Amino acid sequence: MIRPNGQVVVDNSLLRSVASCDFRGWMRHGQGYTTREEAIAAYAGQAWHEVMADYLRAEPDERLVQKFELLYHGYSNEFIPDDPKGRWFRLRWENVDAILKEWLVQHPVRGLPFAVNKNLVEVGFQVPLSDECVCGHPEKRHRHGWCQWKAKCKCQAFVHAFVFYGRLDALVTAEHDRGLYVLDHKTTGRLTQWKIEEYRHDSQMSGYVWAARQTTGSNVIGIYISAVELSSLPNSERKCLTHGAPYSECGSLHMKSQLLVYNRTQDQLDEWHATALELARRYRKLCTDSPTLDHVPQVRTQGTFHGACIFCDFKDYCAAGRPQDSTMGTLLLHEPWVPFVAEEK
Repeated sequence: MIRPNGQVVVDNSLLRSVASCDFRGWMRHGQGYTTREEAIAAYAGQAWHEVMADYLRAEPDERLVQKFELLYHGYSNEFIPDDPKGRWFRLRWENVDAILKEWLVQHPVRGLPFAVNKNLVEVGFQVPLSDECVCGHPEKRHRHGWCQWKAKCKCQAFVHAFVFYGRLDALVTAEHDRGLYVLDHKTTGRLTQWKIEEYRHDSQMSGYVWAARQTTGSNVIGIYISAVELSSLPNSERKCLTHGAPYSECGSLHMKSQLLVYNRTQDQLDEWHATALELARRYRKLCTDSPTLDHVPQVRTQGTFHGACIFCDFKDYCAAGRPQDSTMGTLLLHEPWVPFVAEEK
């Protein structure tokens, strides 16, 4: 997002999109388009995160279940077809509600391997990525708000050019080393070993640890990831070999989740910072050089060269030739990106 004063605000989803493909980053975070399917996943992730925030504040399980129903039941009925073969059937309220209830049974707050400070749940941050002003000159060249090069520069107040923006699910204190860690909740369609390895190296985790250090001034060591699989629970009458009962009775016991913990070295954080700043500059140039949809033909699609299209919101739009006529409305939704909105990953 580029604010009216020229400040560039980025979060991990923006940086990730720009890193994968110019067109993906520009279309989602510059022009504000998405697809209905991806909006469903984002809404499910957001609802889960809101409930998890109350979970960390030690709200009763009954209240958490009620809140999730209020947040998600109506949305599910309106936008997710009751079709077992549908792509998003797994995100129907009935299925996710069963997963949530089993997850709460298996993860009581008192059994967590870290201590939660209720005042450090849902911690928002805005951290400058550099000391550069929107005018292009460094902070040290500004005195009393004015740029020293005012003869050539019209800047009248120092404003950070690039800001990393986001929200930490929580900052927690680990029992094993008494260190400070970021806690992040993740929902995914499949909690595979591949996905776990992705989390291990994920730029978002590095960005959150970096931002937490900048915000608190403390040596934040690493990150806990509470990951849960939102796949369709089995519910047939076939007998489950594990539980000796029909799947219709034991389906919720097949809920999959893991609590992962990773550290970040100073070298990893320094490299994240340098790369994030480079991507933020790239995003600004994309939006400046191509400000409107009329510029679609001049925005490149690098994702086709390294397999990023399979995970991209816009693969069907690109396959249709990136139309700018009425066909566009059948493929995309105009839903401008807003920082702080949780997404399923």
